Amino acid sequence: MSEHRRFTSSSVLRGHPDKLCDRISDALVDAHLTVDTRARIRAEAAAAGQVIFVTTDAELEGEVDVNGVVRRTLLETGYNRQDLDPERCTILTQSSVMTPPWARERQDADEQPAGEQTTVFGYACAETPELMPLPIRVAQQIAGRLDELVGTAKLPGLAPDGSIQVTVEYVDDQPARIDAVVLQVVHRGSQSDLRSAVESLVLGPLFDGQAVRPDRQTRIVVNAEGSSGVAGPGRNAGHTGRKQAADTYGGAARHGDGALSGKDPSRLDRCAAYAARHAAANVVAAGLATECELMLSYAIGEAEPVTVYARTFGRGRLPNERLSAIVREQFDFRPAVIAKRFNLWTLPRQRGGRFYRLLASGGQVGRPDLDLPWERPDMVEALQRAAD
Repeated sequence: MSEHRRFTSSSVLRGHPDKLCDRISDALVDAHLTVDTRARIRAEAAAAGQVIFVTTDAELEGEVDVNGVVRRTLLETGYNRQDLDPERCTILTQSSVMTPPWARERQDADEQPAGEQTTVFGYACAETPELMPLPIRVAQQIAGRLDELVGTAKLPGLAPDGSIQVTVEYVDDQPARIDAVVLQVVHRGSQSDLRSAVESLVLGPLFDGQAVRPDRQTRIVVNAEGSSGVAGPGRNAGHTGRKQAADTYGGAARHGDGALSGKDPSRLDRCAAYAARHAAANVVAAGLATECELMLSYAIGEAEPVTVYARTFGRGRLPNERLSAIVREQFDFRPAVIAKRFNLWTLPRQRGGRFYRLLASGGQVGRPDLDLPWERPDMVEALQRAAD
């Protein structure tokens, strides 16, 4: 008898209060690394009503206009001014010089030890071409299409705030159909116009030609409780780092306990999470497994991870212990090496000051639109040789 199960993941639009704070935090990371590619920066934001509170802990050679970065990010978001006015809202900032002192001359040393004790996870599966779980991938695509419609004549009245929930039905662990799509967005217009636009401009094009798609039994729910009429932090308070599942694997796999946004590449919460995703994706791309989760654990003062463990849930060609040994052998997971391999310090400047802020909306892994170094299948052949 076939086994049926369902799994649900959620994503949000770029103006969701929590996601707004992620974008502000990462815009500040971009700004600091554009001014100084050796800068250290931690940035967090909180938002409520017409007030944005930003804290930065930084050290750099140069200056960053924090208020200017925040206001430009708000302007790009596309809120109605009654929701959040980029020019007149209150911005409160608290800045400090990063402590403990760090040595710029050691930043590029391969043996630079971990500065924190942490565990991160990377994951990949063969459910989609992007090697991502189907529920979160679909949720992110729907959110992205709605973001594109904000401020256009195609769907007037749509605000850049809302959440998307997608449920996929699996049969014998294979995606079989879309069981439910639930949208709750801020829209100042008729419910029928919103429903029609969602079906014709979003869901129709997205699922056209797809093997796994909605059917007659699929529940499509659009603003079941109506629109609140208020978008952004005027509706709910927001804070950096509260949408980690939407940033990664939609809850289908584990992630570390530290947020990705608002941190420079020296932070393992960020760089090691990218490295773990890179390794797991290459394992799946190499055909060594159809599902792989990689755990990396670090200890303060050590450059090499204490633990490197790959798990394939019975869907791999090799025992977990053997695969873990191959991954440790083929990948260098030292923090400084990760940052250099992926150009994490220099990408903001290379891409015109816009890199990390783009990751803050739409997912930080499984993004074919951004040419992310940790998404490249550049270790496939090496893994295949090592496994033979």
